[in-house]
Amino acid sequence: MIQLHFARSTDWGQTFVTSQINDSYFNYGDWYPVSAFKKSSFGVDSIYIAVERRFANTSLKSKVRIISTPWTPSSAFFRY
Repeated sequence: MIQLHFARSTDWGQTFVTSQINDSYFNYGDWYPVSAFKKSSFGVDSIYIAVERRFANTSLKSKVRIISTPWTPSSAFFRY
């Protein structure tokens, strides 16, 4: 199972709030994760994570997947 870990500090590293995103794709690998913060004008800031998802045993070699999660650490996410 693919697991992404997210840790956020609001006091310059003194303490952290963490969460874990469990993607349900068991047979695939996510490579080269890159993340970015997006401030929202509607009140829900987000983290976007881009990964290269490599597929096993298919003619499709890999695709870029985008995973978004709220800035407040949570296990909730969307996959694009």
